[in-house]
Amino acid sequence: MNEAIKITYLKDRFIGHCNFDEHNYFKEAGFTWDNEFKRWTCKDFRPAYKLKQYCDQSAIIQLKLMSVDTQKGIEQSAKTVGSIKIYHPETITPFPYQIAGVEYMLNRNAVLLADEMGLGKTGQAFLVMNMRRNVEALIVCPAILKYNWLKEARKWLVGKVTAYIYESKKIRYYTKQLTPHNKTTILHIINYDILGKFRERLLGTPYNFFVADECHFIKNQDAFRTKIAQELAKKVLWRIFITGTPIYNKPKDLFVPLNLIDPNTFSNFYAFATRYCGAKKMMMAGRSILKFDGATNMDELNQILRSNYMVRRMTKDVLKDLPEKMKDVIVLNEESLEGIVKQEQNVLIKSKNEQATLKLEIEQLRQLVRDNSAYESLYKDKVKKMKESKFKSFGELSRLRKEMGLKKLPYVVEFVKDILENSEDSLSKVVVFGHHTQVLEGIFNGLKKYSPVIVTGKVLDKDRQKAIGLFKEKNKCRVFIGSMGASGVGVDGLQNNCNTVVFAELDWTPALVEQAEARLARIGQTLPVFVYHIVADGSIDSHIAKLMVSKTAVAKEILDYRPEQIYEKFIEQATT
Repeated sequence: MNEAIKITYLKDRFIGHCNFDEHNYFKEAGFTWDNEFKRWTCKDFRPAYKLKQYCDQSAIIQLKLMSVDTQKGIEQSAKTVGSIKIYHPETITPFPYQIAGVEYMLNRNAVLLADEMGLGKTGQAFLVMNMRRNVEALIVCPAILKYNWLKEARKWLVGKVTAYIYESKKIRYYTKQLTPHNKTTILHIINYDILGKFRERLLGTPYNFFVADECHFIKNQDAFRTKIAQELAKKVLWRIFITGTPIYNKPKDLFVPLNLIDPNTFSNFYAFATRYCGAKKMMMAGRSILKFDGATNMDELNQILRSNYMVRRMTKDVLKDLPEKMKDVIVLNEESLEGIVKQEQNVLIKSKNEQATLKLEIEQLRQLVRDNSAYESLYKDKVKKMKESKFKSFGELSRLRKEMGLKKLPYVVEFVKDILENSEDSLSKVVVFGHHTQVLEGIFNGLKKYSPVIVTGKVLDKDRQKAIGLFKEKNKCRVFIGSMGASGVGVDGLQNNCNTVVFAELDWTPALVEQAEARLARIGQTLPVFVYHIVADGSIDSHIAKLMVSKTAVAKEILDYRPEQIYEKFIEQATT
């Protein structure tokens, strides 16, 4: 043993002493150099444990205590069954692992909620709010998820909820007494892109709870939105950072959230990146620079996160709790879509009024025909006119739905990209279904980075089989894009290594949508299937999707409807 090396424990850190020649011992173990006090230090016990032969009695005692605490923390981080009673609406039943997640978060002021995608992280965040008093929360998320947060708030929160939805040109307001509980929760929901616009207003808002959904959006320390998000997060004590992104891809993306969770441990990006981000020297513009795009010492970082700040469960860990299919509707409330939604509604209202008038006239003529056959010709003309009216309205709505599909393109592409980038497996795959060829081709072009394949009615059978075969293999082809007509039936094997399906559009016939879902939820599928419908708020598709996702008798009943029956059904629903 080198007697010049010694490690002791003082106050809240391990302190290393050595001659200059031995400094690499500490550097390689993970200690950092404290310039102010001219010594090697670390707060985490793992670097000291690597050099435990040099630890004095105080350090040895601390190593044992920290080892026990770490093991407990790791076990809590992965718990799938909770033991506390939590407040939630009677209409829902949280999964056991969600209760365990809430229990974990209630014991900490700041956490990283990193459950795998689809396991209900949003619901857990709201359940924590149910358990805190006087919550006023600032929720920052990607634009496409703003109204999903409002939808989930209505599902998970108890008492009265008041929500402000921030948009570029206005702030929408929502309030409702959801349950009889004597509790009020105020939400401010805003997307990252417009934080700068509302900075002063938000800084003056007395929120006490901060949530950053898809927190990798603030990975760039120099970005304007990151700086504002940091400023807003530092105002409050309770903070939840949500991500499905595993640390193993690019740990540098997590530095900003970790700095906000524990600024003492994660105070210096360079020290963090040197240890965990695989620093590499590269030449750029004739000079040497350091790049931190790698991943090193991942076991150590994972232990630090799990034992202190992170709750993370995998789908495979909670399979016993999950249903065969988990469906969600992602509602878009973007200004670019409002015009088409309004046109749809106008067509529906006009059609409803025309048909009501014609129906009354036909009924009157039916009575007259019984007494006088001279009215028969007029009666037939009215019946024909009613059919023509339906056909005309149906055609106009079909045109508008195609226009809507094209307008939704960037949001669908963004959503699928987010799923792929946040996946645990770099070879994970997504199936995307739509209706119009032009829409599907637009999605294909937007996702070219992921080597997609596409199957529409224009694709020959041999090329169709080739595309299916390519997607079935474990390779860089990560997206299958198909029309429900060409791919909804007679396609097998998509379920081999994929359990996520995104509907960019819906068909008039819900049964066809169900058949498309069945491409993944079938024999050979070993995981729950996650189904996402991306719809514009108030659109025909939003009514169909919400009805399909609900578990009512009506939802099952409409699966066998013909297109014209679906149309008639939603004329009534969409205009009330």
